Amino acid sequence: MAALHRYHAGDKAAAVDIFFRGVLGPGYRAALDHGLPGAFEQAVADADAFFTQEMPALQQWPFTEHDAHRIPQPALAVLGTASPAMFAKRQKLLLHWLPNAEPLDLPGLTHLLHAQDPAAVADGLTRFFARHPIPEPP
Repeated sequence: MAALHRYHAGDKAAAVDIFFRGVLGPGYRAALDHGLPGAFEQAVADADAFFTQEMPALQQWPFTEHDAHRIPQPALAVLGTASPAMFAKRQKLLLHWLPNAEPLDLPGLTHLLHAQDPAAVADGLTRFFARHPIPEPP
């Protein structure tokens, strides 16, 4: 992975940029800076934890279809439709694996959808939770 190579070469800012471009899309920086000021700089500051702990742990996470079928709670599989294609594939997989999942497609947004259009995300979440209220504890 190119981001990991840049990280190991000591260029944390380039590593974060490469990773974000792959996950958030090539035009991520304007939306990120607007919606989450300082987030890029914080990601660079946190690069050691991300590249040495979080990424390896995520890559080793053994979540299987069997595990997913055991989750009865309603789930919302959110997709910014302008995200890289891998996210549409993952949403489709979650909708297949999780027994009570439903999609929320947000047109024209990327994986950075919460920064690009927080109102659209909040509206989708509000509608989901209205359909699936959390029961009061006994």
